[in-house]
Amino acid sequence: MQHHLFTTQVYFDLSSTRHSSILQEQDIQSQIAEMLGRDMHESAVEMKKRLKSEKILIILDGIWREIDLEGIGIPSCTDDDVKECKIVFTCRAEELLYKGMGTQICFPMETLPPEEAWTLFNKTAGVCDSMEENKKLRSVATQVIEKCNGLPLAIVTIAKTLKDESMVVWENALEQLKDCAASKTVNSCLEWCYTHLKQDDLKSLLLLCGSLSYDGDISMDHLLQYAMGLDLFDRVDSLEQVRNRLLALVEILKASSWLLEDHRPQDRSNFDEQRCTSLLFTDRYNKFVRMHDVVSDVVREIASKNPHPFIVRQVVGLEEWSETNESKNCTFISLHCNAVDEQLSQVLIYGCYKLKDIAGIGKLTKLQVLSLAGSGIQGLLDEMAQLFNLRLLNLNNCKELKVIPRNILSSLSRLECLDMTGCSNSQWAAVEGDHSNANACLSDLNHLSCLTTLSITIPDAELLPKDILFDNLTRYVILIGNSRWFRTNKALKLHNKALKLLKVNGGLDFGDGIIKLLERSEELVFSELSGTKFLLSPSNRMSFAELKHLDVSWSSDIQYIIDSMDQQFMEQGAFPLLESLSLWELKNLEEVWHGPIPIGPFEAFPYLRV
Repeated sequence: MQHHLFTTQVYFDLSSTRHSSILQEQDIQSQIAEMLGRDMHESAVEMKKRLKSEKILIILDGIWREIDLEGIGIPSCTDDDVKECKIVFTCRAEELLYKGMGTQICFPMETLPPEEAWTLFNKTAGVCDSMEENKKLRSVATQVIEKCNGLPLAIVTIAKTLKDESMVVWENALEQLKDCAASKTVNSCLEWCYTHLKQDDLKSLLLLCGSLSYDGDISMDHLLQYAMGLDLFDRVDSLEQVRNRLLALVEILKASSWLLEDHRPQDRSNFDEQRCTSLLFTDRYNKFVRMHDVVSDVVREIASKNPHPFIVRQVVGLEEWSETNESKNCTFISLHCNAVDEQLSQVLIYGCYKLKDIAGIGKLTKLQVLSLAGSGIQGLLDEMAQLFNLRLLNLNNCKELKVIPRNILSSLSRLECLDMTGCSNSQWAAVEGDHSNANACLSDLNHLSCLTTLSITIPDAELLPKDILFDNLTRYVILIGNSRWFRTNKALKLHNKALKLLKVNGGLDFGDGIIKLLERSEELVFSELSGTKFLLSPSNRMSFAELKHLDVSWSSDIQYIIDSMDQQFMEQGAFPLLESLSLWELKNLEEVWHGPIPIGPFEAFPYLRV
């Protein structure tokens, strides 16, 4: 219906704000501007003026406190001159809507009447035929539905759990629900459903999701890092296996209504960079998941009773929290803090913006995951060479990181994932064995035989050794050149394999390793190239069989994008998967394709931007 009444619909989930002392109203304004295709730096006054005259439906879901609509740039409910823009709030406190937000009309959400509750349960459990044939099952089902008190969340969750189960399980569910108070209906239903999850790793993952849900959306990257650090999954030998197991279990939890699909804009350009860094989850639909706030409350309550609890806390002081009963029962602890000087965990150290000193890290020899993303560390320590079991190292956006001593990276023999995106100030040695520079050389990466995932910023192409090898990489984003331009590129990390070069001399001999990556890349981005009139020259002799996106800009020396005069290039064909070609500010460009066109190029090519 809204498609006929409104030209645009904007949705914002505020349910997570109840756990925050400060409502980030600037984030709401930025996201609304982004959804509407506006300038994210547009002032609140300008946005309000625009919204007043447009047919826009704004939904603010799950508000827990009064919101300054004027400060965000949303016309308030009391504005008399608002004719087109409409605002819908959902809230559990009617008084907040009337007195705090000044709403004009409130519609109470009633529980489902018996007939609708039965229909919803039947549709979800998928047992209509069985119930018609089995009067006993129908009787038990009717009583279970009654105990759900018409609450959709309770009905759907328990119906999905009971689907295809035996009569014994149905009767057990009814017995557990009989003794619960009406006010605890949802809690009792969810607790029973939790006990009947059939896999221990499903239960562990669910408890972890509850611990991470304080911030609203749950990052799949964070789930993977915690799952590895906490050894949640049995019989997994590699990072890839952990990732696949995680994706499979998340799908099961979604199907059971424990988790929800993410619904926010997929590029998330206004989110913290550390929230969406890993190459392990490049599909735009699997970067984040959500948990209903009622579900997360119950899951955290269950986690507090677990015999082996682990706790994740946001914005909390170490000294204050260490005195609580909660802290005394934990076996694993991770704190996300912006105002501490150091953070230590048995399994995982996660980034703090003011973290400067990581002395003593070498003692954690069993550490498998180390994330210092966004921290202020200026150098890695020699003692990190003792982290023989490390499998994932995340240094994303460590802008102050300069010193990387020799023999540290090469000692991490089990390392599978290395993220150094944004470390553009790192002072790599140009040549291995250069004793005038105490820093490591990029050729140290050749010693990491287990490395399959790499994201790195290399500030100067001259630092690349010709003998560097990347044969085992299955996922990579390699940025060569000034990284500032690249960080504004919204295409960053949308693909498993991306290579991006800025201010590079095209005549350089990159060596076999980089040439092979060019051949295997799904995304290639070139800007401010010099020293060559061909972007892709015959000497490359490649078909670019996996390339999907090619972006070339600000390169005045370029006259031709592709030269196909090479006979082998002609016979093998080229660019079978290319989807988009973007060409910007190429002042001397004469031809996209120079020479005869080979067999079957651009078969999947729907998009050209010049």
